[in-house]
Amino acid sequence: NIVVSIGRKYGVISNKGKEILPLEYNFAHIFPETRIRKYGTHEYRKDSIIEVRVDSYYQYFTPLGKKLPLTEPEFEENRRLDYEKNHGNRGGNYVEPKKSTSIRGRITATSKDETAVVYAKIANNYLYGLVDLKTDVLLLPMEYNGMGVDRHNRIIARKNEKHFIYSARGETIDIGEFENLQEFNGIYKITKDGKTALFDSDLKQKTAFVYEDFGSANGEVIVAKKNGKFGVIGIDCYEITDFIYDKVEFYRFQFGTPSTAFIEVTLNRKKGYLNLKNEPLTALIYDEIIPECTKKNRSNRYYSSSSMEPFSHYEYSKMNSYFIYRIGEKYGVLDNEFKTILEPTYLKIEKSFHPDYVVIGTKNEKGGFVYGLLNIRNQKEILPYQYSHIEFLRNDFFIIQQGSKSGICDSNGKVIVPIEESGVFSYDMIYEGLHQFRNDIKNFYTDSYSGSFSVNLIPLKE
Repeated sequence: NIVVSIGRKYGVISNKGKEILPLEYNFAHIFPETRIRKYGTHEYRKDSIIEVRVDSYYQYFTPLGKKLPLTEPEFEENRRLDYEKNHGNRGGNYVEPKKSTSIRGRITATSKDETAVVYAKIANNYLYGLVDLKTDVLLLPMEYNGMGVDRHNRIIARKNEKHFIYSARGETIDIGEFENLQEFNGIYKITKDGKTALFDSDLKQKTAFVYEDFGSANGEVIVAKKNGKFGVIGIDCYEITDFIYDKVEFYRFQFGTPSTAFIEVTLNRKKGYLNLKNEPLTALIYDEIIPECTKKNRSNRYYSSSSMEPFSHYEYSKMNSYFIYRIGEKYGVLDNEFKTILEPTYLKIEKSFHPDYVVIGTKNEKGGFVYGLLNIRNQKEILPYQYSHIEFLRNDFFIIQQGSKSGICDSNGKVIVPIEESGVFSYDMIYEGLHQFRNDIKNFYTDSYSGSFSVNLIPLKE
């Protein structure tokens, strides 16, 4: 199984792409080699237990997505006992980590006011309470199903599906009756009568109870749903965009601030980009528009990731190279200022994973696609439409493929290794000007200064 995410929402899919858990959790983690002996006779081993977080509470699932009747304390106790059973003391090398405890139970979180959340097993149930660390006096009784300390030093607790909020000393904070409460990025989402409002860090209401759902978010923006339509709210709780869109997502910088690059909106199946001032960066005319540097696909030059999140890199204007767009059935390319580089006249355009080149495609007589290579800076066709696959290798070299046979060409289209080899190529620069390409059988060398080329026919494996 694989943990995936979009924005700040996490889920789990199988290695065949089947959804195991939907993208609706605040966090997800897979514990390998974990056994849960208490429930049934099965011992879940490889990819065993999936842990997810909803608000400040944890839930546990089998590899197939079946919910386990475990609390966080029970799970941790199972893991500790399992470790002791399988590893023992190993000649005295293993020392069980010290646990923070009080006479009321084990401590799970502490506040800045010398109080702590504790849990203990009471009448076969693990329950939570709040204790004064100096006196061990309970400030909140051991009767809650969940409890935590938020970043504002407040206690958020849950009992029988009802939520409560207290000061760090256990005093009730009266904000009226509500169904759910979540602290998120320094603000609070409070739900009443099925609708959610945003409250600031001082628990002052900033919006009406009008929001139906929330999507991706970071430290600057939150995607929200109101009256069946989507828009974006700033972390200051003010609406950035109109709530008129069928779908909204944002692209983010991988590093640095601000972290939000731009907002992608969809209306009547057409896409476009907005900035954080709600100003259009593009017209709302595209059926598809994708930045060259995204985390959805690997990029040899910049970044590699299997994450499902969109985008990006340290400095967007320098690191991203272009945008591929589709209008109807035709593809084109935009530059970083969203100006047209290639008009939408191509049946297919794909990333080459090189910043200055794209793979272009057309259909052959059998209806399948064949591909060529185009330099988008001078719009020069480097390779004709006669390849089944083209991809950037490194140092301005490309892998070219026809069926099961592969070769290598340079950025000018000159063939370096003829298309008569099987297997995957790797690349190394021996020293400046001398390059080595290698598949499972042969080494190939080219000297870029003299233009000479040689093949080492010594097998690399028997």
